[in-house]
Amino acid sequence: PYMVQAVLTTEDGGFYRHRGFLPSQFRVALRRNLSAGQIELGASTITMQMVKNVLLSHERTLSRKAQEMFLTWYVEQVLTKDRIMEIYLNGIEYGPGLYGITHAAAKYFGKHPVDLTPPEAVYLALMLPSPVRRHVHYCKGALSPNFEVKVQRILKIMNERGRLTDLEYEVWKDTPIEVDL
Repeated sequence: PYMVQAVLTTEDGGFYRHRGFLPSQFRVALRRNLSAGQIELGASTITMQMVKNVLLSHERTLSRKAQEMFLTWYVEQVLTKDRIMEIYLNGIEYGPGLYGITHAAAKYFGKHPVDLTPPEAVYLALMLPSPVRRHVHYCKGALSPNFEVKVQRILKIMNERGRLTDLEYEVWKDTPIEVDL
């Protein structure tokens, strides 16, 4: 449960309210990409990321983005939001060659996803934008001070948005993350 809340906080806070697209962010990304002559900004929702990671290649072209948009629309028509989230969490990369929340929870913390603490869930959610690069924290056995600040900031945001109760926040806000080496 904490993993879903962490991902909603870091990746797509409106996931359960929108229909797969954020038109305002898409317009900004389209303008930026067209002026740059390449894809620099994706404006991807969780559904779009799931489609990209599970159904499409990782090439960054306008034609692949068009396919992503069509498939996102289709997926939003035929699957529930909970099923989309489940596929997303079980199909994305959490480190070099490490796919799916079950494998990530076992690798990084030696536990099942349901047993992740809020800080551990935030750690994994923060890996998602750049899982190979952020894998270095695991390799070093500890978080950098900057990454620790990010974890604390996300925990606070989760509490402010009602994704962690005040009691949960107080219990977990200062708990250090210990990876399972």
